[in-house]
Amino acid sequence: MISKQSFIETIVGKRIEEQRAYISAMRLVNRLLLKPFDKFIKPANPYTYLTICSIEELDRVEASLFSFVKNTSFHPEKYVIVSDGSWDVLEGASFFSKNSLPLLFFRWEDCALAFKDTCPSLMKWAEKQIWGRKLSAILYFSNNTPVLFADSDVLWFDTPINSKDLVSTKLKLSVDNSHNYDAHGIEELKLSHLYDTEEPINCGVVFIHGGLSLLDDVSLSFISYQAEHCGKYSEQTLFALLDLRFNCRWEPEEIVSDIDDIVRDFDLPNIYYSNMMARHYVWRLKWVFWKDYIKIVLNGSF
Repeated sequence: MISKQSFIETIVGKRIEEQRAYISAMRLVNRLLLKPFDKFIKPANPYTYLTICSIEELDRVEASLFSFVKNTSFHPEKYVIVSDGSWDVLEGASFFSKNSLPLLFFRWEDCALAFKDTCPSLMKWAEKQIWGRKLSAILYFSNNTPVLFADSDVLWFDTPINSKDLVSTKLKLSVDNSHNYDAHGIEELKLSHLYDTEEPINCGVVFIHGGLSLLDDVSLSFISYQAEHCGKYSEQTLFALLDLRFNCRWEPEEIVSDIDDIVRDFDLPNIYYSNMMARHYVWRLKWVFWKDYIKIVLNGSF
């Protein structure tokens, strides 16, 4: 797995226009594809599948959801989609009106407002930055029920959790290709030990149960800092802090964040591991996301 930081200089500017054209074409094809959600829905288990997205990502969320419904054997009771503020719940319901999943739509404000008294810094952070909105949604819904969170650019190939996780797991995280954290926040709060871990944290996929109760004083101080100084990869840094305590991760080949194939020829196979449960298509890998998704729909498998 190649480091994003060591790889970025070699691919800047390469194939950007080709990739954009490919994404546009695949999104158009996606509109015409039948997505038989009904065929794959199975008995539900007591947890929530959660995501947050912009209006431009709604079709990607639908694709992500279809890959999950098709390929998991452990289905949730409900699916929650949170708006980042660029669409309202009526728009969301209209977009997914032909979808047979038990979908619920929320505004990010619905989540953040719940912390007005218990963690006002989190609400303030959410008012300023998408990463605060993402974190508030995750903590809000995981307060009373287990939550499997996924970013919109995740495709699923297998079941990521089981009934034992619902009982015994408080936090499980995926692994990143580099330590992509808030460098300024780490320097200011003297948290440089986060860089000492061999497996950097990625929060594109998170399993969590406990909400705000999982946060310690260091985590709360970090949230207070973000409320005033919103940083890059800030919510990921927060989860890296929590990982120091809970120390529970999927293997890098189970939840994949590789970027090696970012400029690979379009007709070549993309990354796939035999034990891969999901892939997080970070950064400029959206063209690979659509390529893999079309395979899932048309071929019936990856």
